[in-house]
Amino acid sequence: MPGCPNDNPVCDSPDNIGRFGNSGVNILQTPAMKNIDLALMKEFRLTERSTLRFQTTFSNAFNHPNFGYPDGDISSPDTAPVITSTNGNYLSGSSTSRVINFALRLQF
Repeated sequence: MPGCPNDNPVCDSPDNIGRFGNSGVNILQTPAMKNIDLALMKEFRLTERSTLRFQTTFSNAFNHPNFGYPDGDISSPDTAPVITSTNGNYLSGSSTSRVINFALRLQF
């Protein structure tokens, strides 16, 4: 049980404050994280010494949502097991959806 909140230093209901519960360790489970990235490249030889490369990269290629962790705060039991966020893709920063990049490179 948590202690008194900062906005109410003298608790209204002080029974069982600070008491340890009997729940196990790591009992909250989250959905699995799934992220599949894909890269496609094709090189075209223009002359003997020059090539043109076209490439595209897909971050989160199948656009699978990765949900955030549930709130483990027992002081708000209505929202404790609810997942309310998504985790961003590590390559695309804060975006949680598919990101596609194209590149064209002339090498001579």
